[in-house]
Amino acid sequence: MTWISGEKYNFGDSKYELQTEEKIFNLKGNKIEVGDLKIGDKVKIYFTSDIAVLETYPGKIESKCISKVVKQ
Repeated sequence: MTWISGEKYNFGDSKYELQTEEKIFNLKGNKIEVGDLKIGDKVKIYFTSDIAVLETYPGKIESKCISKVVKQ
């Protein structure tokens, strides 16, 4: 599990949790490592059809609702 604090990047109290590297791909559809993602990279996040935002502050989306992350 990898935790990235949003405070480090001036995103307030936001936190981003990647529970598995199995869902991270490049534009060609090849799996990539989390280390291949750098600050400033654009990513597209695909969610499952049963996505729900948790009633917390700040709002959270459970990682099980993320079907894949694609580095642009």
